[in-house]
Amino acid sequence: MNTDNKNRLGIFHIFDKEGMIDEYIIYMLEGISAHLKDLYIVYNGDVNQSGMEKLMTITQNVIIHENVGFDAGGYQYALTNWIGWEKVRKYDELLLFNDSFFGPIDTFDIVFERMEEKKVDFWTLTNTKGNEYSSAHIQSYFIAIKRKLLHSVDFVNYWENLPVITSFKDAVTIYEENFAEYFECRGYILGVFINNEEYFWGKEQYNLSPYHDLQYELMSFQDYPVLKKKLFALELNSDSFGIERQGREQFTQVLEYIKMRKNYKMKLIWENILRCYPLRNIQENCCLRVILPNVKNERIYSEEKIVVFLVLKDRHSNYENLKRLRNKNFHIILISDSDRMLKKIDCKEFLSKEVHLKFSTKDVINVIHERITDLEKQYKYCCFISDFYWEKGEIPYTIGASKLWEDWENIIGRDNYIDYVIRLFEENQECGLLVTPRPIHAHYFGERGELVRLDQIKCKKFVNKSELKEYICRSKKKAWWSNSFWTRVSLLKEVLDVIDDIKEDIFSWEYFDSLCEILPYWYQKHGYYTEVICSDIVARNRCTIQESCMETMIGQFKRIIDFQNYRELQIMLELYFRNIDNIQNFMKNHKRVYIYGAGEKAKTLSHLHCMDNINCFIISDDQKKSNELNGRIVKYLSDIRFDMNDGIILGLNEKNTRQVTETFKIMGIKNDVLRIEDGGMFDGGWLDFSI
Repeated sequence: MNTDNKNRLGIFHIFDKEGMIDEYIIYMLEGISAHLKDLYIVYNGDVNQSGMEKLMTITQNVIIHENVGFDAGGYQYALTNWIGWEKVRKYDELLLFNDSFFGPIDTFDIVFERMEEKKVDFWTLTNTKGNEYSSAHIQSYFIAIKRKLLHSVDFVNYWENLPVITSFKDAVTIYEENFAEYFECRGYILGVFINNEEYFWGKEQYNLSPYHDLQYELMSFQDYPVLKKKLFALELNSDSFGIERQGREQFTQVLEYIKMRKNYKMKLIWENILRCYPLRNIQENCCLRVILPNVKNERIYSEEKIVVFLVLKDRHSNYENLKRLRNKNFHIILISDSDRMLKKIDCKEFLSKEVHLKFSTKDVINVIHERITDLEKQYKYCCFISDFYWEKGEIPYTIGASKLWEDWENIIGRDNYIDYVIRLFEENQECGLLVTPRPIHAHYFGERGELVRLDQIKCKKFVNKSELKEYICRSKKKAWWSNSFWTRVSLLKEVLDVIDDIKEDIFSWEYFDSLCEILPYWYQKHGYYTEVICSDIVARNRCTIQESCMETMIGQFKRIIDFQNYRELQIMLELYFRNIDNIQNFMKNHKRVYIYGAGEKAKTLSHLHCMDNINCFIISDDQKKSNELNGRIVKYLSDIRFDMNDGIILGLNEKNTRQVTETFKIMGIKNDVLRIEDGGMFDGGWLDFSI
């Protein structure tokens, strides 16, 4: 039991575009209230009635603030316009924190106990190292101000003179990056809960941010009590915290750590992130893929909970795969237009309780709905396998047979495979849909990388009725889906009820894929995530094929550009395809060519093979320089004597490009200059560590 009797004021900032208060906020406030004498809550925007009632159970001091200024604006308003400095000085400490994290995973006790012992004037949980684009700074989601600073004129002046923050970028550069520097310059001492010294070493080019990069180590070894929400929404392929730094082991380990500790309910996390973030981002960041074994062992779960739906044509491969279901105590529903197929399963080897059905393609959805309605109360889980995609575009036999084999292997498997499927559902109550990995052979390879296109979705009535548009449009890439899947019977019944209610003609069998493609978003809206399952046999095949494809493509790319990691390849490809014609013409038309700059963009340009004849790098006279970069000499601008036939390629971000262009005018340099288009990849020179 915590006995923290500190005379501490807390100001908690919230913003939610839907005006809601999820349960993780209440849990957090209950966990930290023992460390506070008084708590004020600043809500930017409008909170709904239910949310307000939840907040009022924690404190009566709830301030509704217009949605301006981000969290810094909320704190400023509370301090200067609501609480007032006279009352603030009655406290010995102030805690500023916001809704951008889940916690406490265990407890906040250790944090306050440890920081109470340190001789500091203000402290935070984490800070960043800084790099050429961003200075080292605290991360402002949790800041404690001790008495000396709290009662000072400097603290009052900071908040009274803080400019209005109008963008997220300003929230980082004006508030977060400058907060500690402002007070340290005036003699106040900063402390940080997480010891970063062992991580801040070497010559890393990136700005190490502990909570982005080291979630598991911080939580398991340094008692870090929270998990930042934004980690569920990172863009792994383009974000500054993607795979160029590490695999996903830190994040997946920390999720398992939280789940196994059982002090913090994962339901609190899923409730919020499924409502707020793009499903594909959640799937990728959480690595929602499970490889299930095909092993013989003692069954834990009863097969009598299961309904198996099969919609199959008369194919040799189906007869072989049906053997997987022999002598299983499932409820098997085989729907087929083949008498031979129906007779094949109508024998003693199959203990199904179903009369197998013939069908026309336009009736299949209705048939499935009728059976689900009759069986809902009797069964808990169901799976679905079909081979009708085979008919589309006259797919060659081997392509269709390979896809069908993968579906059977990943859905039914062998031996006790299904026991592991049931275990997934039983142990993860927020998991609603299990899909198979998208194929990568034949034309399926070309379907990878498709972006979300709402105008191409055929099931518009269903999307509108279920209010899925916002969920679908959040993500650039489609959520993981498949036309063979496992689900909870009760949830599939709800989906089919909606379809039946709207009477949309488009839900004939020919368009079943369209329904499957948007199913994950329906589950997301109802608080369930979609996970990919794969058998160990398919995973072995996939790993071999994917490694071969990757090595081949990497070898081909290296013929035109040089790179060391995936992030570099992405950047260089964008630079290459946007600028290659202009660069080659520029190189051809000038006797000597220089690259102006020595940062990330300039270094990236120098790796392009079309840049082999670059003379040297140039930097401004007031910059520090090394003698060499990427095997080329680095010179100051004042050391260069340009001929009129020389050309200059600007390897700079937008801000520095403007400054150098002005310098050229002042110095009378009239040589041809080539600006490189980068799509904003380098512009701005700041990274998102915030708040």
